[in-house]
Amino acid sequence: ISHIAEHMLFRGTGSRGAGAIEKEVKSYGGVINGSTSSDITDFYIILPSKYLPQALAILKDMLLNAKMDPAELAREKEVILKEIRMERDEPQARLMRLLNEKAYLNHTYKFPVIGYEENLKALTAGDLIKYYKTRYVPNRMIVTIVGGVDEPDAISQVEREFKDFRRADYSVSDVTTIEPPQ
Repeated sequence: ISHIAEHMLFRGTGSRGAGAIEKEVKSYGGVINGSTSSDITDFYIILPSKYLPQALAILKDMLLNAKMDPAELAREKEVILKEIRMERDEPQARLMRLLNEKAYLNHTYKFPVIGYEENLKALTAGDLIKYYKTRYVPNRMIVTIVGGVDEPDAISQVEREFKDFRRADYSVSDVTTIEPPQ
């Protein structure tokens, strides 16, 4: 679900339609992207430092107001299904998948980050929204800013932009999984 959630955060918000986020970032001379790994999902915006307020506003909008439109979800599912099929034909990806399936008996590292076709097909917009609302909360995020910015000013801008972003009371536990000796 983390992988599809990452894709969906780019697919529009209440105030930015599908494609508008990337178009806006490009209008400032920047790039935006994200990725998902076994441990994190990250999003980055690279812009000239004078556009820091705009970058923070876009990031906040993505993190707080993702639309998770069912029609967009259907389109993104097809994109990810293609990625899953392409990964099957990639020897190194297949090797890593097999290694993780054998090396980890209990830990979630045994599951491929890209996901499984059957799980992706069964995922509903409701499932995705529930996941998004429990995972995309401030107590599970880090905002990092680098480059030609004034540090106190950048911190102040982040605090202002995210002031209404409240820590969530969620039931997701951060339990450490112990692998048995092998």
